[in-house]
Amino acid sequence: MLYPPSPTYYYSYLDNDPTIPQGINIVFANNGNLYNEIVNNQNYTAPGRQGWAASQNASDSDFSQKLRQFFPDIYIDYLTKKYYNNPKFPNASWETRYGWFLWNVRSGLLHELGHNFNLAHSTCTRKVMYQKYTGDRNYFSNVDISRMYWAASTTSLRKYFTENSFKKNNINVTSDEVWDLNFRLYSNVKIDNNSSLKATCKIIMAPQSRFIVKNGSNFIIEGAEITSANNSSWNGIKVEGNGYLLINPNTLINSNHFYAYADNTPLSSGKSDDNNTNNINQDIITDNTLTSKGYKIYPNPTGDFINIETKNKVSKVEVYNLLNKSFNLKYNDNRLDVRNLPQGNYILKIYTSSEIKTINFIKK
Repeated sequence: MLYPPSPTYYYSYLDNDPTIPQGINIVFANNGNLYNEIVNNQNYTAPGRQGWAASQNASDSDFSQKLRQFFPDIYIDYLTKKYYNNPKFPNASWETRYGWFLWNVRSGLLHELGHNFNLAHSTCTRKVMYQKYTGDRNYFSNVDISRMYWAASTTSLRKYFTENSFKKNNINVTSDEVWDLNFRLYSNVKIDNNSSLKATCKIIMAPQSRFIVKNGSNFIIEGAEITSANNSSWNGIKVEGNGYLLINPNTLINSNHFYAYADNTPLSSGKSDDNNTNNINQDIITDNTLTSKGYKIYPNPTGDFINIETKNKVSKVEVYNLLNKSFNLKYNDNRLDVRNLPQGNYILKIYTSSEIKTINFIKK
């Protein structure tokens, strides 16, 4: 018997045992002395099961970690309830006493499962996790489920979820957000309401899922890594209307299943295609040059000037940040002076007599 609780009670040495599958493993152990008294000596007045159980929290750094629950003396508790006539309840039938045993096991498994999903004792009682204002109960609340979902997205729990975990609803981004915490997602991500989402983290997507960039919104991928859970298929990034997708340098997209599309037209390998005749409002950086249907700006990123190449005569240019704040900059002979801009992501509007072209750029 390993008590008081310590790292050893998790049986950590079993982590490298290939015969134990990854998942939440449940370990039942017996105190040898108690087992000898009850089984061999038939001394059912000996102390029963220990009044504690333990579980392992999911890790937010070690994604290869196995998880387990540890329950000492469950079998001893079963024998004690079966053969020991408790003086407090002298007439209790075996069915009643067996019900007590099952209640302990079932509630204990659920309770420790909550800890496996990073729910703390601040939201639990002797039974199952609960919110303090709701009182005692034997189920998980919607808040509990939400926290468990979050833990499954951001910790080592993510690897235990399968393609069947996909939900057809959306994670809605309706205000400017930066994602810098590694995720595994089980839903589509919809960027809407003229919002901007910037991703700088690792994102594992369900194969059935996609990012949807709605009209007027932006999706910026900078130094991020987007992969599919099955590493072979994915529904990609869909850009609608005049939504914009910007993939900055040092972003890992070297996978055969990464792609972006608009108007149901894929962009090969996530790169823009100048010969594409469809109206694709989508700008992707390649080799420090950004090309978008007859317009090219360079260098990008830039620290001082942006050059604009186009066959059309430019009447004026405007620069906005992602919060729609405008900046008055010097522009002359297809050259824009951005030296006074703070570092960040910006939107360049190029006006000609026939159209307005919008292209994203980075000030470094």
